[in-house]
Amino acid sequence: FDLATELNAFRNETAANRIGRLCDQNNVSIAYVDNHGIVSELMGPQRPLTLFQLLKECADTDRGTLYDSKGELGLTYRERSAIYSQADRLTVDYSTGQIGEPFKPVRDDQATRNDVTVTRTRGSYARAQLLEGPLSVQEPSEGGVGRYDTSLTVNAYLDAQLDHIAGFELRKGTVAKTRYPSVTLNMHNPNVVADSDLSVNALDLAVDDRFSIINPKTGQTADDISLIARGWSRYLSNFIDTITINAAPAEPYDVLRLDGD
Repeated sequence: FDLATELNAFRNETAANRIGRLCDQNNVSIAYVDNHGIVSELMGPQRPLTLFQLLKECADTDRGTLYDSKGELGLTYRERSAIYSQADRLTVDYSTGQIGEPFKPVRDDQATRNDVTVTRTRGSYARAQLLEGPLSVQEPSEGGVGRYDTSLTVNAYLDAQLDHIAGFELRKGTVAKTRYPSVTLNMHNPNVVADSDLSVNALDLAVDDRFSIINPKTGQTADDISLIARGWSRYLSNFIDTITINAAPAEPYDVLRLDGD
């Protein structure tokens, strides 16, 4: 029966497939960044919402990123799994002046979430909490930071998906890494100008690409800093050329994948 899928409101459709179908039906150009072999989250019934609401619902359920395409009129969807365990797209050396000042971490609780509730549009929910450790829901006098709760609603196909989504959001909200919410690249710096690969990689950096800062400032951290690019802005004048990247810690996306039958 040709209309069975439509009459079933496209249940059990992957988030990426629904985004593609909706964009095709509405003549919207769509590009994908995916992780071959890992499917996006399964969606519940397509509801009578606007195109934007339906697309956002897919991205929210999959925890991926939907954004304007670079260099053309249209959209790009990056699946959550396409952010996993990436190689660096860009490596920047702080010690050679490639990074602009001020370059310092932000020590706050803006991204802390240690109690996450994920609700399905039709009523089921799952909750994930970090009960022990320095970023746990325990009071500071007991070794934690107190309760930082958040909630979100997703249009998932199965109740079983909610546990995984809640656990992923809990991981993002309890990563024990210093935040560098913005990093400015000095594109006019002679060490950048002389390195054509670095300049090209900086200009090609896409949303959710991974990049690293090596040889960071003494006293801040002894390790290289690994970040995910969430967006950027560029400033150009006669003598100044800078790219400021909005960033988040990359550690929550370091995912172990095992081969097997």
